[in-house]
Amino acid sequence: MITIKRTWSDGITVFSALLGMGVKCGPIPVLDEIGLVAGTLLRFKYPIRVHINIYTLTLFYFALIYLAGFLLHHNINTLRYVAIGLLLIVYGELKASYLTRKSILFAAVIYLLFSIFIPLYGLLYGLDVAWWQNGVWTGTAYSSIGIFVSAITIVLLSLNNSYGIVAIAMMYAIGTLTDSRFTILLLCIVVATYLIKIAHDMAISRVIKRTITLALLIIFGLILIFNIPGLKDIDLFNIQLSQLKSISSTILSVVSDDATRDEDRKDNNSAVLSLTTIEPFSAVMGSGGLSHQKDMANYVRASLDGRVRPVGFPAIVFDGGWIFFLLITACSIKTLFITHKKYNYAPLFLKLGVMSFPAVAFLSIFITNSLDAVLFWLMISPVGLPSFMVESWYCQPPHA
Repeated sequence: MITIKRTWSDGITVFSALLGMGVKCGPIPVLDEIGLVAGTLLRFKYPIRVHINIYTLTLFYFALIYLAGFLLHHNINTLRYVAIGLLLIVYGELKASYLTRKSILFAAVIYLLFSIFIPLYGLLYGLDVAWWQNGVWTGTAYSSIGIFVSAITIVLLSLNNSYGIVAIAMMYAIGTLTDSRFTILLLCIVVATYLIKIAHDMAISRVIKRTITLALLIIFGLILIFNIPGLKDIDLFNIQLSQLKSISSTILSVVSDDATRDEDRKDNNSAVLSLTTIEPFSAVMGSGGLSHQKDMANYVRASLDGRVRPVGFPAIVFDGGWIFFLLITACSIKTLFITHKKYNYAPLFLKLGVMSFPAVAFLSIFITNSLDAVLFWLMISPVGLPSFMVESWYCQPPHA
């Protein structure tokens, strides 16, 4: 039986974990960590029971390497990571209820609204590109994970499929406004999930009708956005063309070296290979949490403050070694298979949606550094977001 405290605990945790992917409290996003602390305190009871599995072992190693980073490099910021790891170990599993379902849906709507309002505000008032990163909202790649989870949550849990169309249209508009290739690529998963869902719910003629409606809504929505006073001088066609070229370069960069926009990421990955060759012990074991900020300066160009801020993969290897990377990989794969096996009875669209969580989280470490995000860890947890979303779908009220 789910107690009231447990319900409020999970509601606060999922709400803050999703919004925490975007909202910044000063230089760093800590809303999700505040929510995790509050949620853990609400449900805390003695004795603490911890299930030993690959997920909890990964979290323990995560906390350990960042504690080592604090002891070796005296970087107080590492203690945030230690707290996240230990709190998630103690927290246990997420349980769905009517309240928690409402919580994550409400957070998803707020997240998409803020994500589209912020770049529009900047365009209207002539602010700098990505002005929101200066203490208001996270960077485009980092926040893309929250945009994806928000959109697919609305697609999966909304009783009215029309809301899914709106979420998809908003996600596309956000990806275009922020020039985020990662958002557009993730949109493909959301669209596929939506189309399978409406095929599950409706006759084929209605599926075709909804698909046409979706395409038209996206087109007319973008036309409407770019006809707002102050945005009329923006060439919508060229923006779309630029976006398509950027996505093409992303795909081509996987199989070729002709991708100047991704040179920094490639240099970061090359630094990992150099570290493995020159210092194999450090490459295997790591040098402690956030050590990459200084150590990677020996291999790649640092910023003006002498630090390097890479995407997740090189940071993981420099901080925790290949051991840490393999633990995250194993955890993501196991959650993928557990979700598939445990919810084999679930509708195809629901399985596709929830199985995308660990897959997208793992993919994100090659795009951005999201290890300090509670949502990242919930996405690769076997008792986290995937199981929570399935249970939320089954506990929803019947269709009107």
